[in-house]
Amino acid sequence: MTVEAPAIRAEEPGPSDYHDPLIRRELARAAVWMGLAVAIALAVVLAQPLLLIIGGLVFAAILDGGTRLLGRVLPIARAWRLAIICLLALGFLVWTAYFAGLQLVAQAESLQIIIEVQVNRLIAWGHLNGLIPSGSRGNL
Repeated sequence: MTVEAPAIRAEEPGPSDYHDPLIRRELARAAVWMGLAVAIALAVVLAQPLLLIIGGLVFAAILDGGTRLLGRVLPIARAWRLAIICLLALGFLVWTAYFAGLQLVAQAESLQIIIEVQVNRLIAWGHLNGLIPSGSRGNL
């Protein structure tokens, strides 16, 4: 009986071995891509809070700038100038809501008329092509 010597094989890195430079480089590249995906997901999830914060900063800058600008014309205390700017801003917001409301009501009325005309045209087309029996109601 002959005893065979065990075959000598080269040790290659396994799938969980990260000491090899190639594996280390690929892990670094994967980490960069994962970080980019997480950053994009966070930007999507946090878009509304970030916009709210930026909007607050812009509004604060407008209030401060208006107060400083008014200070060049009116030599009164800063609190009074800020109160005037706040009242003007509130008046602008009320006017914007009123104007937008009027526009929305006008467009809703025109949309109702357009939809009624289109439905009547569709029913007339159905009568013309025999899809709707002639004894049925012709319009809404």
